[in-house]
Amino acid sequence: MARTLSQGPVTRPELRPARPADAPAIRELLRRQAMGGMIRLSLEREPDHRIAAGVEGERHHTFVVREPGSDRILGMGSRAVRRVWVNARPARLGYLAQLRRAPELARHRRLLAAGYAASEKTRRDDELPYDLTSIVADNTAARRLLERALPGMPIYRPLCELVTLTIPVGSRRKRSGRVRRGSADLLPAIAACLERNLRRYQFAPIWTVDDLRCPRRVPELHPEDFFVTTDGDRVTGCLARWDQRRFKQVVVRGYAPPLARWRRLVNVALAVGGRPRLPAPGRALKLAYLSHLAVDDDCAEVLIELIRAARHQSAGMDLDYLVTGLTAANPMLPALRRAFPARELASILYLVHRPGAAAAAVDELDGRLTHVEVATL
Repeated sequence: MARTLSQGPVTRPELRPARPADAPAIRELLRRQAMGGMIRLSLEREPDHRIAAGVEGERHHTFVVREPGSDRILGMGSRAVRRVWVNARPARLGYLAQLRRAPELARHRRLLAAGYAASEKTRRDDELPYDLTSIVADNTAARRLLERALPGMPIYRPLCELVTLTIPVGSRRKRSGRVRRGSADLLPAIAACLERNLRRYQFAPIWTVDDLRCPRRVPELHPEDFFVTTDGDRVTGCLARWDQRRFKQVVVRGYAPPLARWRRLVNVALAVGGRPRLPAPGRALKLAYLSHLAVDDDCAEVLIELIRAARHQSAGMDLDYLVTGLTAANPMLPALRRAFPARELASILYLVHRPGAAAAAVDELDGRLTHVEVATL
């Protein structure tokens, strides 16, 4: 839950489904809501937030809180439904995201409960009775509030820790002989590799050949953006470099005073070390996602080769970082930490459900490791 400067008291704000006419106000709210820390970042959706909605799920519902008598949006939240693997079987799972509120709404906690109730009404019979969501680990205020199971609120059950890795782009001088670029002809073998490996995980996304060819599901992702290892006609490992900056941005909105004061000197040191510089406030980070990650037998050596190929091929493409994520229990994570100079962001994944029958469905989950696609969160 990000915070902004107050713009006065609010009375009787209106909660309702988002409408097409709300699009400019929604994007403005996303610009104003920045995560705290040494670097204040806003997660934005320009020029149309509905493009990112297509990435997040096959069905998408956004609810907004509107200031009475104006077009100003004071809060929002969304629920996207996507197909995932649960106990090695296909299922439809909701993901709760983009929870934003202006500080004027701090006294209106009933709106939060009402928002969950409205979101719950979008659930269909063919969907799981619980949803997934994530909260940055050091956002203790939000975690304390949501974990308390207050009246009218759902249960937030911690599932595992998600580690997001931000890896600087490398030089072009190194490349792996085993890794090749993707192509349209390889998409069926890539989809087979994704299905074979992701079904071993809990809540991993389902990707079909049609999905990989669908501009709505994977905008700006092309067959040649994949990197693969092969054994004959079989793809044994894959990942994609997915540049989403045309519809989803991470923008620097400011720096904590010590870092703001010394940013120029820090940038000199970063440049000497060959690292990306800290951009000026208002500038977007130059990043792409390493998505669609699947490796036979969880072979960390293959994954490292794939990432190295993506890093070095990305040099000279106006990119500074490549972002991917694994849960803390993933057996490949320690090797990635040793191989790359990555910055890490820890989040907590939660299963969210109403008290009652949904709790029994959660208890039916087997012991598989969790894997989620950070490019679609």
